[in-house]
Amino acid sequence: MSNAPWIGVGIEGEWSDPGLALAASGLDFRVMKQKAYTEDGRILPNTAVNIRESDNAILGVVADKYGLVQNTDAFAMLEPYLSTGGKITHVGMTQQGMVFMLAEIDAMNILGDNYTLYALGMNSFNARYGCSVLLTCHRIVCQNMFANLIPQAKKMGTYFFHKSKAEEKVVRAASVSKSIHVFENAFEDKLKLLAASPLTDTIVNKFLDLVFPMRLDESAPRFAAYKENNEETRAMFLKE
Repeated sequence: MSNAPWIGVGIEGEWSDPGLALAASGLDFRVMKQKAYTEDGRILPNTAVNIRESDNAILGVVADKYGLVQNTDAFAMLEPYLSTGGKITHVGMTQQGMVFMLAEIDAMNILGDNYTLYALGMNSFNARYGCSVLLTCHRIVCQNMFANLIPQAKKMGTYFFHKSKAEEKVVRAASVSKSIHVFENAFEDKLKLLAASPLTDTIVNKFLDLVFPMRLDESAPRFAAYKENNEETRAMFLKE
């Protein structure tokens, strides 16, 4: 299993503010988008170059419709979690151009089980990576875990590529990720309520519906196989 792309990259610490983490890691730079030219001075159509203002380093050659999201704006999406006691623990920029920020945002004990929620913020300037906040109950330690989170973030609406209206998408993604955080806390309350209720088949089924929801419609081609797998998972959970 390969390492996560940020293993050995960046710095570790403890910050309660994304701006402080970016400053400590030297990632509080700003980027400007300029037109791209050929060696003989002709403008390259539909092409732009993202340049770091501090040293004019080229961070990416992108389509001209690429919407810049500055690091300070991208990682502001973590602020709703940090305002409730979360802390940034790792920040850096990989050789592939992914700027990342990992935060431990919740440490809870649900019915005797310790549960920690993490948020991974991500940004880039080369169109290789999108801008996002990925939520997980596992500390990201390998590339496979990271790859599995991106599809989830796309479904939840917290992941987008840098195209038109990038600033609006940052605001929308921040709102969605905050709602997910609220849901996490509400889910904890529901589990405690279920635990305090008399154990009946109805209560058990409600709990299983929360943990193993049926996400496919009956008209979906793979519904039968999905339903069978869902029922088997429920049965295995009850045995344990």
